Amino acid sequence: MKRLKWIFGGLAVAVVAVLVAGYAALAALDLESYRGEIERRAERATGRELTLTGAMSLSMGLSPGVEVSGVSFANADWGSRAQMATVERFEVEVALLPLLTGQLQVSRLVLVKPDILLETGPNGQGNWVLGGTGGQPDAGTGMTRLPDIAGVRIQDATVRYRDKQTGIALDMTVAEASLEAAGERLAVAAEGTYQSVPFELDGTIGALSTLMTGGGRYPLDLEVSAQETTIEVAGALDQSGRDVSPDVEVTARTGSLANLSALSGLPALTLPDVGPARLESRVRGTDAGYRFTGLKAELAGSDLAGGATVDLAGARIRLSANLTSSTLDLRPFTQAAETATGGGAGGQRLFPDTPLPLAALRGLDADVQLKAGVVKLSDDFQVRELRLSANAAGGRLEVKPLQAELADGSADIALVLDAAQSPADVRIDLDVADLDYGRVLRDLKVSDGIDGQVDLRANLTGRGDSPHAIAASLNGGLEIVGGKGRIDNALLDAAGAGLGDLLAVWREQDEDMILNCAFARFGAEAGVLNSRAILADTEAVSFGGTGEIDLGREQLSLRITPEAKQTSLMSLAVPVRLSGPLLDPSIGPDPLGAVKATAFVVGSVINPLVAVGALVVASETQDQNPCVAALAKARQGGTGKVEGDEGGIGGFLNDMGESIDGALGQSGDGGGNRFLDREQNR
Repeated sequence: MKRLKWIFGGLAVAVVAVLVAGYAALAALDLESYRGEIERRAERATGRELTLTGAMSLSMGLSPGVEVSGVSFANADWGSRAQMATVERFEVEVALLPLLTGQLQVSRLVLVKPDILLETGPNGQGNWVLGGTGGQPDAGTGMTRLPDIAGVRIQDATVRYRDKQTGIALDMTVAEASLEAAGERLAVAAEGTYQSVPFELDGTIGALSTLMTGGGRYPLDLEVSAQETTIEVAGALDQSGRDVSPDVEVTARTGSLANLSALSGLPALTLPDVGPARLESRVRGTDAGYRFTGLKAELAGSDLAGGATVDLAGARIRLSANLTSSTLDLRPFTQAAETATGGGAGGQRLFPDTPLPLAALRGLDADVQLKAGVVKLSDDFQVRELRLSANAAGGRLEVKPLQAELADGSADIALVLDAAQSPADVRIDLDVADLDYGRVLRDLKVSDGIDGQVDLRANLTGRGDSPHAIAASLNGGLEIVGGKGRIDNALLDAAGAGLGDLLAVWREQDEDMILNCAFARFGAEAGVLNSRAILADTEAVSFGGTGEIDLGREQLSLRITPEAKQTSLMSLAVPVRLSGPLLDPSIGPDPLGAVKATAFVVGSVINPLVAVGALVVASETQDQNPCVAALAKARQGGTGKVEGDEGGIGGFLNDMGESIDGALGQSGDGGGNRFLDREQNR
């Protein structure tokens, strides 16, 4: 035992002697003499110049420390400024015993006022990609890995990120941040501002020594909170490829989408104040960007699921997505748009002046497929079974097809919006079949006294950067064809301006007005819809109309002329004028129109629009839909004969065939009309 005591005592003395000798050697070390050597070794290891301009000092203790002031690290040669990073003061403490055996273990690292710029160049390469002599780290320096770091403290840091290709600009300041050893990981805590919004960060990450060694997975589990927004990231950074890429589960929550406008870093992105919102997805890096799988999103009553990829390699961001939804509630967005509009009757406009998000469209390419069970457009109106395919490239958006079921009917829409032009070019092709307009009016709580179905077709083009500008420039055509319908007498009486009295002679007492059919065709020029044919038929009377609807001024002026089916009632025909703002029109008798109507009866006024009404008069003895007969007659180009009426209205029809044909916009061999074809086949 006595011998062992002397052995251990001798070993203790030897250890102390070594420590004293090492301590003495370090104390006598002149750091200034190593300044140039440190700078040269750093440049060989990274390919960038390291400059130490301030004082260098050494503090002694059980954890020797080095303090350096005025540190700067050069940027890439294509960078927007000379330095990638500067540090006002750099402090490092190392463990003494490992240092004596050649191992570098950092017990504490302090960075005071670091200013770091991360940016991408013309080819997409980041300025953080380093290279030593020959473009690779210099193996001769021995800097093959970062040292083990037990703790880090950062004060008053500034970090900027600039992506020249996408325009993304992110700015962050860190008032205080710390990394402390927590088992095999580091506990992280930080507070500061991101895009001028205060934030807090907590969580854990892997050891810094494994972050840049290449290969393997670098674990992280972090939570960031900023402006009613919380983002949780759990998973790892995959270091097996050329670049470090994420493979993480992300959960994001926010009280409003508006919070994300500033946080996104996209200069043209302005999101509405709609929320709350929640997003879950697995995010993995690709060679060109990121892939989102298992995506689930919820926003103010809406849900979305599927997958997406974001490609950042090109001049513009490209988004590809295949999404499904049980419910898409667009009411918060439409209500936000209505709040921003003005003008028109009551301070509102049917077509708002709100600018379309064309800048965002010009900066984003996309290929999106969407299926939705229900799409809520307003509090009382919705569509079902939406199918949408949208492609955007170079500022040109094409939506084809956009299909949906609405009010027991179907809609097929094709839309082209070319924002590469200024103002933007727009084309709309619309085909709606079997729309139950009575149900639409009931759903919108406008009226429950109307029933009927209608087909609608439109081919329109326009230019503009807002809905109002586009509407005011529309050119093309619009056609509406309706079948059997009903209008409640009480509704006619309540319509105002004596409409019930004007129509009283044409309806049975205490019975609703039964509509056999209705037809209208408008030609659009510079935002003005001019009627080429307006026609409605009831049991007692046919109504022909003419006039215009000015979408730019949001005014209408239409004259509806009744034509009696019984000669004894012809003198009672009083035309009606519908005029005023689109959102608040007025209805009243048109005395001038009455004179013109009488002139027509005696044959002194003939025009194609009135001839359309005459077609219905001639069809009173036919079993088929009178409007269908009118359209069929127009298709024949006036070559058919009305049996038993050679010298009366039938002869007039035969002579006016070509005029009617032109009024309806049909040639002799006729283009197709779905409603006409369907009714004739019944």
